[in-house]
Amino acid sequence: MSWTFRYTTFTPADWNFFARYWHPVAFSADVKGAPVSAKLLEQELVIYRGATGVTVARDICLHRGVRLSRGRMEGCEIVCPYHGFRYDGTGRCTLIPAQDPALPISSKLTLQVYPSVERYGMVWTCLQPQGAIPDLPVWEQFGDPAWQAIPIPPAAWQASATRQTENFNDVAHLPIVHVGTFGVPTSTRIPTYTVNQERNRLRFEMPVEQQDRATFDVTSPATIRNLYCYDFLLPFASRLWIKGPDGRDNVLINVASPVTAKTSRIFVTMLRNYDQDQPTGPAIQFEQAVAAEDRPMVEDQRPEELPLDLTEEVHIYADRFAIEFRKLLVDSGLSQDSLS
Repeated sequence: MSWTFRYTTFTPADWNFFARYWHPVAFSADVKGAPVSAKLLEQELVIYRGATGVTVARDICLHRGVRLSRGRMEGCEIVCPYHGFRYDGTGRCTLIPAQDPALPISSKLTLQVYPSVERYGMVWTCLQPQGAIPDLPVWEQFGDPAWQAIPIPPAAWQASATRQTENFNDVAHLPIVHVGTFGVPTSTRIPTYTVNQERNRLRFEMPVEQQDRATFDVTSPATIRNLYCYDFLLPFASRLWIKGPDGRDNVLINVASPVTAKTSRIFVTMLRNYDQDQPTGPAIQFEQAVAAEDRPMVEDQRPEELPLDLTEEVHIYADRFAIEFRKLLVDSGLSQDSLS
């Protein structure tokens, strides 16, 4: 059964560009006994867990167009809240309560299901599997007993995924925007650095002075010099490995999932190789405070969508990542045009 999808904030070309990549739509731990709703690239999705794993499908019952995410799970099947139609993990309708079970069920009653992968504690999907870019990031800290993974509750930003991603990898704003958390306002000079590109991946590193605290319990922090190692994979997967001089390291995973061309849902996980016997609440609070410093800056940026033409904004030497990021998007096929 067909159901027409209408682009409202993306051009078809831009939608098809992003739809080839894998994006997170939920933390695995949140997909338990009830369906979960999500939105990716303007597409309403339902996520549910069955006998064969996690299913990601269009959030619409093909009978009368009700959201399946309002329904419930019975065993390994999702049940429509309107007329009780049941669908299995493949999206096939298995039961119509109002119909004699001896009657056949039309093959048209099969949900549009997208491929899904559970990795790094997240459910990833790709809306254009025929032309999919197969790459998922490689983050070796996950699953290593030396590292503790701490998921941060996802946040909805009124900002494009491109703007949020560029901000996460921007170094010049750290001592200015983040003075309330870790920034050192007297250390604003950014050293010369080189961005290395390998296919759809960008990497760079530099020393950064910061306040030495991971929680607000440290009220008079000293200044420490860490090595910041950035590793980015198209379209929006970023890892920041903060290497401390004493061997106490943090890894921050930041993946912006594009809801629309101008809004995004941010999936963040912090990993640490220390204090693993301590409560995680203070660390989560600290990371949320850091994001709260960034968020109004990014949401206020104009234009809302990232300018891909480098002549549309003025760049400085510290913007090396931003320049290479925008070039990589263009070289990979993202167009300059978007609907507004």
